[in-house]
Amino acid sequence: MARHPGAYLNATGDGIKNYYVAAYYARYDSGQQFTGMNYPRGEHINYPDMQPLLAVPLAWAREAGLPLAAHSIGFINFGMLLALVLAAVVLYLVLRRLPLPAWYAGLGALLITFMAPQIARFQAHMSLSYACIVPVQWYCILRILAAPRLARWYIVLGVFNLLVGLLAAYHLGIGSLWLLAFVPVLGWQQGWRRSAPLLARLAATALVPMAVFWVWLKLTDPITDRPPNPWGLLIARSSFTGVFSPSDAPMQQVWRYFFPSTDPAWEGSTYVGTVGVLVLVCSALLALRYLAHGRWRSVLRPHLPAPLRAGLWAATLLLLFAMAYPFYIPGLRDFVWLLGPLKQFRALGRFAWPFYYVFATYAAYYIYRLWRYLRQHQAPAFALSWLAPLLLLWAAEGYWHIQPVAAAIEANPGAEAFVGEEGNYRQLLSWTSYRPESFQAILPLPYFSIGTDKIAIDGTDAAHYQAFKASLNLHLPLLTTFMSRSSVSETLRLTQLLSSPLIAKDLLAKLPSNKPILLVVTAGLNPAEQRLVSLAHLIKATPEVSLYELPLAALAATSVAAERAKAAALLPTLTAHDGLYTTTASGVLLLPFDQRPDRRGRLAPGAFYEPREKFSTLYDGPLPMPADTGRYEASVWVNATTAYGLGNLQVKLYHDTEELEHQVADARVTTEIQGDWVRVAVLFHRPPTANRLEVLYDGHDLLADDLLVRPLHTDVYWRTAQGQLVLNGYPLGQ
Repeated sequence: MARHPGAYLNATGDGIKNYYVAAYYARYDSGQQFTGMNYPRGEHINYPDMQPLLAVPLAWAREAGLPLAAHSIGFINFGMLLALVLAAVVLYLVLRRLPLPAWYAGLGALLITFMAPQIARFQAHMSLSYACIVPVQWYCILRILAAPRLARWYIVLGVFNLLVGLLAAYHLGIGSLWLLAFVPVLGWQQGWRRSAPLLARLAATALVPMAVFWVWLKLTDPITDRPPNPWGLLIARSSFTGVFSPSDAPMQQVWRYFFPSTDPAWEGSTYVGTVGVLVLVCSALLALRYLAHGRWRSVLRPHLPAPLRAGLWAATLLLLFAMAYPFYIPGLRDFVWLLGPLKQFRALGRFAWPFYYVFATYAAYYIYRLWRYLRQHQAPAFALSWLAPLLLLWAAEGYWHIQPVAAAIEANPGAEAFVGEEGNYRQLLSWTSYRPESFQAILPLPYFSIGTDKIAIDGTDAAHYQAFKASLNLHLPLLTTFMSRSSVSETLRLTQLLSSPLIAKDLLAKLPSNKPILLVVTAGLNPAEQRLVSLAHLIKATPEVSLYELPLAALAATSVAAERAKAAALLPTLTAHDGLYTTTASGVLLLPFDQRPDRRGRLAPGAFYEPREKFSTLYDGPLPMPADTGRYEASVWVNATTAYGLGNLQVKLYHDTEELEHQVADARVTTEIQGDWVRVAVLFHRPPTANRLEVLYDGHDLLADDLLVRPLHTDVYWRTAQGQLVLNGYPLGQ
């Protein structure tokens, strides 16, 4: 990749998405709006992972007539590689300030860089892949501590943190919280009163860039319903094993042989290396020796250069935050709300990165000081006998860390096929009577919708690749989202395009034209997606992808009128039982929750509401009778605008206390959406001996309505108190 940075890209998942959003903005957009997804609204540039600090200047160059936007993939790849070089240079400067000799500082800088946790991001999260950012923050902090009255380095660090926040907000969050962690550490070590001016300047340097970034978002982002509690806060966290156990083969296999344990979360993997683990063990043994002799001050304030000592404690505080402490302690989970806007940094494991660099710096310093001590005490041969193997092991682990990533990159030289004109979608359409201007947007199938934690439909790698490729080549936006913290309401309206014909498509009224939609179809469609294809006209098919024209009129058509007419003819022939009309004699169960105190009902006042995170029991009792031997469906409508994700619906069948069947449905993959409510359904069989049914919902801040249990071949009609006719939970009107 170093020889031809514009030739390689990861063609799957987050990787292809990161390349696409930056390339689309650089080619077609300007200002603070990204228009490639979430059509027709678009998205604020902070949320698509498009690296505004890189993409916006490329767009400026395009407007100035410079053809740089076409090389956005090359700029991204070159930036990641350049950051590795800069990381080594800055780490060399850090090690020299401890001070360590030039030859050893250069070697240590390379070894620390080779193990950098950002290297694992080269294939997925390019905006998080810049290995030089934390070392630059570390170096600026060292310069501040060396000359606390000099304003220059406060300004440099504050501006740097703000700018790298325009690559990814995590860089700003990590830099600011790390700097804030120095405030209590230095106040404790140097005295609060004596160090008050320094602490105030540090706090201001940390908080001012965060405030500026927050004000910028408030002034420029019109979206008001971004998810307030993203998934993963207490899951995508760091851990002791994530920091001090190997994450790469072959050392990972060796470690598992001696210490079999659960692998840490990928986001929490920030391995300091075997040498770092050995230094930790030696440091712990030395601390125990100090404690045994009553020298506890030597434990709290070890004999290290003052900036390194303060950096270790500050990075340790940030590591505890990365481990989700204290909120991960049993009984304290309910206090997560105290984090406020910090909850948006849902992958807390990333906040362990400063600990990696500081502890690796400490490990390099520790080894050198031990080596120098042995040399000074007339044991140079013994010192060299263990120093050389340790450094070789460190280098080997660096190679094992980099090599799989480098091999994967070298195996994907497909950037030209993604961004070039030869064999791309414009050329494919040129063989037909259609042009890109014939359509207003692209709907990818299999569908994907990622970013709200309400709806989380993954789609397929092929669907991602072809949709992004077509959008970039044809300059057509996508009717979907694959971004961070997308608007809940707009994501619901987009996903509703796949809802059944019993549901009107609200988004169509907001589209700016009557042009048809271009379906970009790859293999693996589900029934809802196949229905859309059946409404469309085939334009062109290749072994990889098929293109269809979907008229808006075909998408807008519903079956509500037909079902209403069918009901008008059918209902007089049916007998109502407890207000329900059923097309067979099989038993059904309906719980409209109309007597519940919460009046935020879906079709009528009254709904089931459970604010706490728990398994909510929607029903626990006998099965509906008379029995049916076929398949059953349990469905419930859940409000998607509550404060947390949608969770899942579960059905359990028992014979007395013996569990016979257990089925689960993930609410995030539903495409049946009406207003702010989504329909979640579980299919299950009714064993002959089953006599008890339990319907549970695993969620937080659950607002649910209209629980219906019915045999699949049985239709159920009822009327609300307002006289609205309902079929299987779908309103048909008056």
